[in-house]
Amino acid sequence: MLTPLVSVTRGIMGWPPANHPVINRCHTAEGGQRRTSSVVLLTVVLTALFPGSLWPGDHSTAKVAYVIDGDTVILNSGERVRLLGINTPEIAHKKTWGEPLGEEARQELIRLVDNKTVSIEPGIESRDRYGRLLAHLTSSDGKSIEATLLEQGLAAVVVIPPNVDHLPEFTRVEEQARKAKRGLWGLPYFEPRSADALNDSEQGFRRVRGRVVRVASTKKSISLQLSHRFSITIHRQEWERYWQGHPEQYLHQWVTVRGWLVSSGRGWRINIGHPAMLHLNPS
Repeated sequence: MLTPLVSVTRGIMGWPPANHPVINRCHTAEGGQRRTSSVVLLTVVLTALFPGSLWPGDHSTAKVAYVIDGDTVILNSGERVRLLGINTPEIAHKKTWGEPLGEEARQELIRLVDNKTVSIEPGIESRDRYGRLLAHLTSSDGKSIEATLLEQGLAAVVVIPPNVDHLPEFTRVEEQARKAKRGLWGLPYFEPRSADALNDSEQGFRRVRGRVVRVASTKKSISLQLSHRFSITIHRQEWERYWQGHPEQYLHQWVTVRGWLVSSGRGWRINIGHPAMLHLNPS
C-alpha cells in the first residue's frame, strides 16, 4: 500500500510511476527497512517537486569542476558529491592539521576526475546531513573511482546503511591493498588505536582495537564496551537486518572497529551499522 504522500503526489503529477525501483523498496516496511523507507519517501516527494534531481539507482553523467579532497568533488552544476563506500585521509584545513596521504589522495582524485565527465550513481540514501549528494563515480572507461583509490591504499572501506552497494568489490580491493601494505596500510599512523589508550586528542575517522568486556542491549541499540572509555554502538534495527546471531557472541572477543570517534561523556564511542565495520581478531 502506498503512503498518503506518494498517493497524493501521483494523483497530482502522475509521478512517481508504480514500478519505480525506490517505490518498490518502500513497499517493504519490516524491521530495519522502516527507517530506510522514511528517508527514501522524503526523497520521493522532493524529487517529484524537483524532477531534475538524481534518483538512487539512476545513472547520469556530469563534469567535475573541482576536487575538494580525496572523497569529495563539485560538479559543473555546483552540486557537491561525497563518494560512497570509502573514506580518505583528511587534508589540512584552517585550524586542523592534515593527515598523512590526505593530499596524495586529493591529487589522485584530481588526476582521475578533474575536468572530466563521470557517471554518477546515487545511493539509496542520497543525501548526507550536510546536503551533499552521496554517490558512486565511474570514469568514462568504466572504472570505479572508489575502487581505484582503494586499490592504491589511499582510502578505506566505509559502510553506512542503507548504502551497501559494491561492498563485496570494495572489500576485496581493500584487502589486496592491505596485504601489500600499499598507501595508508603501510603507515604506523593508520594502525588501530588501543581502546585502553585513547587520548584526549583523538578525533575523526579511526580504527580501534580491543577486547569486548561487556555487552549491553536495549530496545533501541546494542553496546559493545571495549574499555571504560570506549564502546561501539549498533542501532537495533540495523543489527537485526545485517548481523547474524546474538550480540553476546562478541563478549570476550578481540575486535577492530572502524568509524568516526564520537565524544561520549568521559570517553568515546563509534557508531556502526554494518558488520563490515567490525572485524574479529585473534587475541
